[in-house]
Amino acid sequence: MIKRKNKQVITLLWVFFCMNVVWFLTYRLLNNRILPGPIAVYASLGELGREGIGLHIGYSLLRIFAGVVFALIFGLLIGMIMGRSPLWN
Repeated sequence: MIKRKNKQVITLLWVFFCMNVVWFLTYRLLNNRILPGPIAVYASLGELGREGIGLHIGYSLLRIFAGVVFALIFGLLIGMIMGRSPLWN
């Protein structure tokens, strides 16, 4: 069991490393301001906590939750109309 967990962790780290290499190579090839390099992103991670990132995450989660609720309500209403009405079915 422990060896399996170690293998999973090593696989996860390898995938993370490979993704960062692909990201870095893409950044170097494109040389565009739109795609920042991984080094710049990791260097600025410490500043995120000071700028109230929790508030921004909260607002994003609220928007996601509101969108899901909105979609569920309208999806259920349309589904009920389609199920009950021969015209809409």
